[in-house]
Amino acid sequence: MNKLTKVGCSALCGSLAAISAANAGDLTVTGGADMTWTSIEGATTGNPIGIGSNYTLSGSGELDNGWGVALSIAATNQMAYSNTNVVVTVPSIGDEVAVQTTNEDKEVAKQQEVSVETFTVQEPESPPLPVTVFEPYMIKRGDFLTKIALREYGDASMWQDIYSWNKDEIGDNPDRLYPYNFLSLKRESNNVRDCEPEFFDYTIQSGDTAWNLAQRVYGDELAWVIIYVDNANLIKSTDGILQPGSTFKMRKKLDPCN
Repeated sequence: MNKLTKVGCSALCGSLAAISAANAGDLTVTGGADMTWTSIEGATTGNPIGIGSNYTLSGSGELDNGWGVALSIAATNQMAYSNTNVVVTVPSIGDEVAVQTTNEDKEVAKQQEVSVETFTVQEPESPPLPVTVFEPYMIKRGDFLTKIALREYGDASMWQDIYSWNKDEIGDNPDRLYPYNFLSLKRESNNVRDCEPEFFDYTIQSGDTAWNLAQRVYGDELAWVIIYVDNANLIKSTDGILQPGSTFKMRKKLDPCN
C-alpha cells in the first residue's frame, strides 16, 4: 500500500515539473491526490484501485512585448479542467480577460450590430407663386371678345389670347358668347381678386321658375344660368322642377368680381 502511494506521488510531481519547465514563468501547484484500495472480506471485485485528485495550477510570467500573463487552472478528478482563467495585463491599459468565443456567439454578435448613420433631411422649398394665374370672368349681356380684352387689359388685340385660353368653352366661333357663362382670364398673381360668391337662402314659392326668379332677384331673366349652376344638384334631383318649399342658394351679388 505504501509503495503504491509513493509511486502515485512521484508520477504527479514528475508531471508538474514537466509543465513548469515548459513555460517561461512561475507555476505553483496547490491541492493533492490520493490513492485507495478497496476490498470486501479479503476479496476483490473489479478494479480495487481508486485515485482522486483536487489541485490548482497557478502561474504568471511576462511576454517579450512586455505584456503580463496570469494562468489559473483547476482540476478535479478524472483529469478534467473544471475552471480555466487566463488574464493578460497590457501596460497602461489594464487587465483584459481572454474569453473563448464560438461561431454561434460571433453570429449573434453580428446580428446585434446596428449601423447608425446620421443624415439631414432637407425640406423642399415651397415653389414660387406663378407669375400669372387664371381668374373666372362672368360673361355679361353685350360682351364680345374685343370688348372684354379692352376693358380687362386695355388692349383690344388681346381678344385672340382670350380665345386661345377658352377655345374649349367658346367653341369654333369666337363671336358666340353666352351671357352668365364663364371665361378664364390671366392675371398677375399679386392682382388676383377674391371672386368667391356669398349666398342667402331662398325658399321656392308656388309658381317660381328659374327664369322669373332670375329676373326678380338678379334683374335679368338670362341669369337663370347662375341659379342652375349654384343649385345644380338640387335641380337635377327634381328633374329640373323647382319644388315649392325647397331651399335654393341665391347670390348676394351676382358677379362678386365686379
